[in-house]
Amino acid sequence: MNRKDFDVMVKWLNDQDVLEFYEEAPSNLDLVTKKYGPRVEGEHYVVPCIVEYKNEPIGYIQFYEIRVDELEKYGYPIMLTGTLNLLKVY
Repeated sequence: MNRKDFDVMVKWLNDQDVLEFYEEAPSNLDLVTKKYGPRVEGEHYVVPCIVEYKNEPIGYIQFYEIRVDELEKYGYPIMLTGTLNLLKVY
């Protein structure tokens, strides 16, 4: 995703079919820029992505790295080992 995708995000975030499942009110370019600007610039922990099919945008997904202190919550045990207390994730 990059700033060129903000217009399509505004379109999607005002689509009634999307709003049926989206937890926020309809949007505009200023709100999309404020929310997604830091994300596309790498200044936010969420990484936004536009899904494309045959070079046409068809959806939005996002991902983020799980913080170390949340790993066990998702079923990844943390074990501190060795004299340096190195973090190992299994």
